[in-house]
Parts: sequence; C-alpha cells; structure tokens
Amino acid sequence: MAFDQGLLKGDVEFPKHPQKQTEDSYDLMRKFSIIQFPSIDSNGRYDKDELWAFLLRIAKIFKWKSYESYTLGAPGNDPNKYSSLSYYRVILGQWVSGHGLQQIISEAIRFKKNNSREAMFIDGKKVDYKECSEHNNIIISEVLSVIDKIILFKLLNYFLKISNAYEDIKGKPAPNDWYEFVEYDSTNKRSIEITKYGFSRESALFIL
Repeated sequence: MAFDQGLLKGDVEFPKHPQKQTEDSYDLMRKFSIIQFPSIDSNGRYDKDELWAFLLRIAKIFKWKSYESYTLGAPGNDPNKYSSLSYYRVILGQWVSGHGLQQIISEAIRFKKNNSREAMFIDGKKVDYKECSEHNNIIISEVLSVIDKIILFKLLNYFLKISNAYEDIKGKPAPNDWYEFVEYDSTNKRSIEITKYGFSRESALFIL
C-alpha cells in the first residue's frame, strides 16, 4: 500500500480546535496503517534512540507544539526542539524500567549536582544548583509532578489512544504495548500478567 510521504513524517495540519485533536490524529494513524511502539528485548530493555524517535513521531501526529505547548510540546529556547520532552523521556524510561520513586529522585538530584550550572528554575529564572534542602525539595516536587501529570496522565492517555487504534486497525493487541508498561511500571510482560490478577508489583517480582 502506498502512503503519502508527508503523512509518514507527521507533516499534517490539524484544525486548531483542541476537540478535533483525537479524531484527526486517529484518522492519521489509520492512514499510516499503524504506529509501532518501541520494541523491548527479551530482558525487557528498550533502545533509548528508538524511544526518542517514537516520541518525536507522535509529537508531530498529535501536534504537541499546538495542543501541549506548555508540557510535552514545550520548545524551551529553541522552537524546533522538544526540550521538556527530552526530560520526560528520561523519567518515562526509568518508570517503565521499574525504578522506584527514591531511585528516580536520587538520579534527578545526582544529575543536577553533576550539571549544576543553570540547572534549576526558581521563580522562572535559571539558577545554579546548590546542594541544599531548598533545591532538593524543588527537584523532588518536580519529579513527582512529572510522574503524576505527564507520565501517568498525559503520556498514558496518548499511549492508550495508540494501543486502541492498533487493535481497531489490526484486530489484535499491539505488541510491546507501552500503555501497559506505563500503567504497571514494568516492561516485564510476565510480571504485568501476574499484576493483572491483583498482585502488587513487588509480589509479582517475588513470584517470578
């Protein structure tokens, strides 16, 4: 089947009304025939570059620069880039890899410490990170907000749309369903199946 190359690149204009985003994006996914989630190897590991390419692709399809301009589509200092999305990708990867909150927060603080110059935003201004409770509390709050509002809400809902579109078009569940990976904070498919029966993630890992 031949596809419009512009569509395959996500180069399509949607109506400006936000309520049209879902149905127009869904129609576009139909024209693509399907969008593949990033693959997972036998050990539950994903390729970071493949994940980034996937996020950039759906960013164009769902027009995040228009509809999510303050979060997923935020350009930072360069209007052609997705600076916030790059950060969300890191948290997303840690989340689906089963990292606990303490580990994710510790890694975020470690990153700020190792990249201290203009690493913090306080009252809308960039400041250098200082190893103090005030700055660490800001990082903790930021990480928790990203997990709650971005990973477990925005990205989860977008992944669900893609998962539903795949099943509707192909007549079978999407392979490597990142909606489930995010919902169950794991890429271990056996662990996810056990968790669906009501076990906690920790119990599932113990059983495995």
